[in-house]
Amino acid sequence: MAYFIDGNNLIGALKKEKVGKPEARYWLVYYIKEFQKKRRSKVVLFFDGPVDYDLMVESKNIEIIFSVEREADFLIKERINKLKYRKDLFVVTADNDLIYYARRKGAKIIPPRRFFKYVLKYFDKGEEKPAKKLTKVEIKIWEDIFRKRQK
Repeated sequence: MAYFIDGNNLIGALKKEKVGKPEARYWLVYYIKEFQKKRRSKVVLFFDGPVDYDLMVESKNIEIIFSVEREADFLIKERINKLKYRKDLFVVTADNDLIYYARRKGAKIIPPRRFFKYVLKYFDKGEEKPAKKLTKVEIKIWEDIFRKRQK
């Protein structure tokens, strides 16, 4: 099972004013990383724009792709075409052109809000966890949270 996620589209569906802002991307990567740990599926997260090396995740099952000069939708379509078996592919987007394309190629579509509700189900509620070393993404998220509280 694999998930191709249109990152800006997902952020836009949840927090429209945050699209393109680094803190929204860190926030999304954090949730996707936690989701992937529990779901153990391949996740490819696509973002429009230049590469942000602070968002890179050290995981063989999470890949983050930046479109740089092209649109993320184009890269998602390109990646869908490379797959021979698309029956277990889920594309998370609200973009009509991408929805039509992915369905025509045999992928399943998950609307962004429904996907995020699904992601939240994988978070432990109230369980104590042993302390662990924070990743760069997690550190950035906490720094952003503390900066907001100081203002």
